[in-house]
Amino acid sequence: MRILDGRVFAFFAFDIGFEIDLEHARRLLDGTRVAGLKQDRPAPAELRYPDLPIEVALGEQRLGTGAVAGVSARLFDFGVVSIGFTLPVPATLADLAPYGRALFEQGGLVTLADAHLRALVPRVAPAVKRLDIADLCEDYLVFQVSALEGGPDAATVVREAGAELARALTLEPLPLAASYAQELLATAVTYAPNDVVLSDWSAAFIYDPRYDDTVAVLEYLNIQLLELRFQDRRLDATLERFATVRRGGGLGAFLNPYRQPVRELAELTMDSTLLSERAANAIKLLGDDYLARVGRRAGERLHLADWAASIRRKQEAVARLYETLNDQLANTRAEALELAIVLLIIFEIGLYFSGR
Repeated sequence: MRILDGRVFAFFAFDIGFEIDLEHARRLLDGTRVAGLKQDRPAPAELRYPDLPIEVALGEQRLGTGAVAGVSARLFDFGVVSIGFTLPVPATLADLAPYGRALFEQGGLVTLADAHLRALVPRVAPAVKRLDIADLCEDYLVFQVSALEGGPDAATVVREAGAELARALTLEPLPLAASYAQELLATAVTYAPNDVVLSDWSAAFIYDPRYDDTVAVLEYLNIQLLELRFQDRRLDATLERFATVRRGGGLGAFLNPYRQPVRELAELTMDSTLLSERAANAIKLLGDDYLARVGRRAGERLHLADWAASIRRKQEAVARLYETLNDQLANTRAEALELAIVLLIIFEIGLYFSGR
């Protein structure tokens, strides 16, 4: 099917610190705008960002493929920057998969996104609390089509171009197994006869001229995945450090051999809980059934619930380890105290028999 109108969005999410003061960042940057939802479809007031991210244009960028992309950055208050590229769409639906693959393999999008981030961070550094660019990035590609030749409805598009769309979602130029293609097409979410959203781990396809809010939700889910992976990795590193802690004895028992790691662990647990909650609540979709369904279906393909469950398990493991270390410390101190009492008694007996 020939594409008459559309665009391709590529998003790259980075964690740059604990928190961004968005108002301060707006004063530091030129040409920013508040990046809220448009709410093109009827929806109550609950559909919104509690803390609106800000967006700044970063100019245009010529890619290795020769295509020219508009570049922008969205800053979120929980310490995340999303670098976005907006590109022209290829000629047909069959071209989507090879086009998307080429953007990553030949276009150098990851390298370019990192370069734009490194140029942006010094400009907003005073607004970032605990600035630290994590060596972790999440990318997501969104193919958006507003019009196709002949004006087919969504059901026709999925039925006649299903194999091509499934390849686009996986960025796989080669044919997919029929069963897997059907699994991908089963992610379809529709609002009206002429729109549909399909999603998978790497990419999504939107057939809808009212696409802004849907794209924003998909970008946000990519950010949420980044934050979940980031928190999961931090907990892993902390658990590894705790595994190397050895039980103290002797005079060291009167000190706290676990004081520093326990303090770090407590701070990390609070940070992890706070950031996870803030990322999870960064956008409210309860008032819009359509966007909520898009978010739920795409979140399933990104396995967000599995990542969240993994973090909860590790937080519980951390809590158990914290209790175990404190119990060991209490036992060691009790044993040392008993030894001190015995030594004191022996010392007093010695003084008594020595006649002093």
